[in-house]
Amino acid sequence: MPGIARLVGAVTGWRTSDGELFVWGRRRWQLMRVYNLREGLSAADDALPRRFHEEPVDAGRHAGVLLDEDAFAAALRLYYRLTGWDDDGVPTRETLLALDLAWAEVHLTRP
Repeated sequence: MPGIARLVGAVTGWRTSDGELFVWGRRRWQLMRVYNLREGLSAADDALPRRFHEEPVDAGRHAGVLLDEDAFAAALRLYYRLTGWDDDGVPTRETLLALDLAWAEVHLTRP
């Protein structure tokens, strides 16, 4: 991503940095999640179709392999933690505060 800030500056006239653009991306990701939660999506929707766990891969180097449900669930929990979400896939207060998004918390309902 180095140099993206120069490109943004050339197009928009904004003086920014690659690090600031990274934070913009993180803020965007959190707001997308808040919006989806507000609209009724939840951690239950962060799932793959059953066939991914029941039908083996039919070609390539992973032919015959099934996606382990427990491994997928563990990876999803890790993703939530790394993203700054709780076990229910809801952005934590700390995450929102760190990104200056505390105002978005009113749109969250926690199970």
